[in-house]
Amino acid sequence: MSKKIILIVIAIIILGGIGYFAYQLKTEESTNKAIQKIFVEKYPNYAETLSVNIEKETKNHIRGNVNFVVGAPGGLFLAVKSDDKWQIVHEGNGQIPCSLSSYGFPADMLSDCATTPEQKLAADAQNATYMIEGEEFTLVNGKAEKEIAPGSASKIITLYFGNDKAGDLNGDGRDDVAFLLTQNSGGSGTFYYVAVAINKEKGYQGTNAILLGDRIAPQTTEIRDGKVIVNYADRKINEAMVTPPSIGITKQFALEGATLKDVTLEEAKKEQACALSGGTINTSLCCTSVSDFPNNCLIGACGCSSTNSHQVKICNCGEGKCFNGSTCVVVQQ
Repeated sequence: MSKKIILIVIAIIILGGIGYFAYQLKTEESTNKAIQKIFVEKYPNYAETLSVNIEKETKNHIRGNVNFVVGAPGGLFLAVKSDDKWQIVHEGNGQIPCSLSSYGFPADMLSDCATTPEQKLAADAQNATYMIEGEEFTLVNGKAEKEIAPGSASKIITLYFGNDKAGDLNGDGRDDVAFLLTQNSGGSGTFYYVAVAINKEKGYQGTNAILLGDRIAPQTTEIRDGKVIVNYADRKINEAMVTPPSIGITKQFALEGATLKDVTLEEAKKEQACALSGGTINTSLCCTSVSDFPNNCLIGACGCSSTNSHQVKICNCGEGKCFNGSTCVVVQQ
């Protein structure tokens, strides 16, 4: 191999290394911004001083620290990526529950976790403990208050909203209670969650709470065929919060052990996502390999001959937009 070729190979390796380093740096910055945005939305009063430090990171898991005020003690957080979006599953300076391993965290991110003893049972749903955004909140007569940060005057207020419905959700013959909680962290948002108080032999055990939305309009809660069905109205994505919610949403939830899970059918999720992003539901002839609400941003999904097509539901997003399978987006030129 000539000296010239060797120099070219070395140059390619160096440039490749520089490019990879730049890519890694850009990825780290975007991840840090995404996590910081989550905390700012939850704690808007600290938008100017809040900072995030990522200690350990994989493709879908993060362990780090969040500081609300410069010089003040911070708190640990754990985050997971689901459907290409980061979500905080634990925050605070309390014990890290080993049950978080169910999210697939690497062992070194949970090396200091603690096995939580069996949760103390409550007399009723309004005095049980619930897991909200990875943090425990114990209601006392339907209310819980917790400092946003150590020594902070601002508090996270959690309330038993109601819309409750009793019914057996785990087949043990006892009526559990499904209901809504609200949480406010000092900003203008009021976030609604669905939760369940499981009726054990000697009291009630709270589950995790699942977010429904910010300033929604709750309607009814039902229990049918072992599932919790929550009906409410929400706004379109681009509508201001002063606009009254007008899009009807129905979600289904079920218990898996002591964990509450969203079991809404995929078709229903796409139909609701279409409406929330400003689309309308129509039908169209699409290829037989395509199911309801195809990604019509791609060419070909509905371009087969009539003999190789069938009627499916589609999301019509209007001129200049298309449905990417999750939401209406502007067509890329």
